[in-house]
Amino acid sequence: MSMFEKTVLKLGNKAFYIFGGIIILLFTIIMVFAFSGSGSKTPLSCDEANNIISKSGYEVSDITNLYDTKNNPQTKVIGVETDTMHLEFFELENSNTADNIYGQFTTLMLDYRKGNYYDGTAGYSNYKMYWMSSNNVYYTIIRVENTVLYAYCDEDCKDSLFKILTDMGYES
Repeated sequence: MSMFEKTVLKLGNKAFYIFGGIIILLFTIIMVFAFSGSGSKTPLSCDEANNIISKSGYEVSDITNLYDTKNNPQTKVIGVETDTMHLEFFELENSNTADNIYGQFTTLMLDYRKGNYYDGTAGYSNYKMYWMSSNNVYYTIIRVENTVLYAYCDEDCKDSLFKILTDMGYES
């Protein structure tokens, strides 16, 4: 008789509950990892982001000169400005600088909360996202590693923004 069989005989009905509990616990752990965004995102360069955004039909500009980059000379910033959407993409020297920029834009977005608004966050591994909808404007700030994307658009145009985020791999 195997050790497993001896243990089952010794425990009797308790064995059924113990092994059932273990199976449920293992199943729960597997499901948590399968459905929680525990992976990581791949950061894009400004050139890669530019290509993706341009393919969506938007004119992309280098707006690095709008920011003080003396302390971060490796910073590159591109942007899109239309009647219905504003987008800025930062490629920074490191993730600490990206965290700083992410925090600054998040604070800025909080100032735009007016009346009825709704917001949310997502985050795991190398990814952080905060989004908000207020006064018919959708805002989002996303950090992936050493990159930050800040955008806002009219609420009825957010599908265009979502397509860009999906194409970039920056959606939540």
